[in-house]
Amino acid sequence: MKFLFSQNTIIQGLQKAVSIIPSKTGAAFLRAVWIGADNNSVTFFSTDSSVEYSCFYPAKVEEPGIVGVQASILYGLLNSCVGDIEFITHDNENVLYIKHKSGLCKLPTYDVNWFKQPQMIDNNNYLLCNSEIFNDAFERTIFCIPESSSIPSITNLYISKDYNENGKISLVGLDGYKFAMYSFKDDTIYNNLPDEGLLLQKKYAQQLSKFTYNKEFYISYTDKRIFVKTSTEIVSFPRALGNFPDSKLTKNKFNVDYKSRLDFKRSEFMSTLNRISAINSDRESYISIKLNKNYAEFSSFSDSNGEIIEKLEIKYDGKIEKIAFKTKQILDVLEHFSSEDMYAILTTDIGPCMLKCDKDPFYISILMPLNYTSKSTYDYDE
Repeated sequence: MKFLFSQNTIIQGLQKAVSIIPSKTGAAFLRAVWIGADNNSVTFFSTDSSVEYSCFYPAKVEEPGIVGVQASILYGLLNSCVGDIEFITHDNENVLYIKHKSGLCKLPTYDVNWFKQPQMIDNNNYLLCNSEIFNDAFERTIFCIPESSSIPSITNLYISKDYNENGKISLVGLDGYKFAMYSFKDDTIYNNLPDEGLLLQKKYAQQLSKFTYNKEFYISYTDKRIFVKTSTEIVSFPRALGNFPDSKLTKNKFNVDYKSRLDFKRSEFMSTLNRISAINSDRESYISIKLNKNYAEFSSFSDSNGEIIEKLEIKYDGKIEKIAFKTKQILDVLEHFSSEDMYAILTTDIGPCMLKCDKDPFYISILMPLNYTSKSTYDYDE
């Protein structure tokens, strides 16, 4: 094998290939990045046995071939090189020769029989995705997905058709206490999504959001894997199995005869919550809110940290007099909205609460209040 390429062309892709590889692994083939050269192109491939990553760049190939070397060493070496770099191997040696501007390096290579061809799919089966919309959807739903749960399916990002509106796609995150759904129109993806939707584990969804950030990308799938590609990269993840809870059941809880509505300024609400979170302890991390027509009274108590109470100007129309939330949970939800003017729809003091804003109609979040026994607190006037 013999080929020439430019360092600044491949270094970002090589960095991603190295990042896929687990930091601690006993299997030598999982520590390797595989390099293939053919048809004036060089490909770097790595895997952690679940995620598969490939990137491909132009190169001047004199002799095609494939070689595997320890990924971290190769990246550390090439990251410090500049200009053109030449890779050379000989059939009778297990050595990769790397020629660069300042000299020559020799790296031991792995047995090529360890190389496993990455799983691929026909290019005609890929669907173009709007990267701006998808990246926004990833950011605003993944935070709701738990690391673990007694219901395995909710540890996944759920991508599905919205059967209430033809052509609408929904991305959903849910952890039992909070729920986020981002919806948008895309007829092509809608018509090609499986009826059961796609499930992707949280850790893979996070990797995917980094992989597609600020890039035009395409998506495809098989029964077992989800494939995503850009102009220079392909990454695939295993599809998760299971049945995701029907989000319509959650939204149907708001189909009640009377709902309470609370209108507020997001920045003011969050400032109050941030001050209260300073008082919260690990054991007492809730906030209690007394609701009145023109103001809300926030209070929180901690045996070790003291007590806080504040008033905030709002608009309120409803019958619920008091409601409580985990301070961090409601802050997490509000941080993923961008508009200042927001409102909450309340069902009961312990029923689900929907957070929305009119300027962001494609996104909703639902939060479960606390059912708690309050401790004695002083009044605001005191």
